[in-house]
Amino acid sequence: MYGTAFALGGVGVFPQTFARLHPRRRSPVTGVAAQFVIAVGAALGLGFAYDPVTAFVLPATVIVTVITGVYIVVNLACAGYFLRRRRDAFNPVLHLLFPVLGIAAFVPALLTAAGIPVFDFVP
Repeated sequence: MYGTAFALGGVGVFPQTFARLHPRRRSPVTGVAAQFVIAVGAALGLGFAYDPVTAFVLPATVIVTVITGVYIVVNLACAGYFLRRRRDAFNPVLHLLFPVLGIAAFVPALLTAAGIPVFDFVP
């Protein structure tokens, strides 16, 4: 997250302070601090509102669902990019078969992570 905040601060979408780097370590200071505050706030808020298992499972479910969705979109983007923009460098195995296999692997994971009961062997 802090890398995204740093990049968005650099282009002016977030406040300019997010683009600041530590002089010696060259890490995005404001982004790291903001991520720390958000993470501690979310952990404490969920910890006080729910039991420990629910407080862990709720953000884990959201994170896994989002990350799995991102992987599916990246696979689609790879296939689309080479089919539409780089036809000369298109390799059917690398740029079509592997993305389709990736999507086929991640769709069941996405549905399971989202709690959609598609498979009877998943509780």
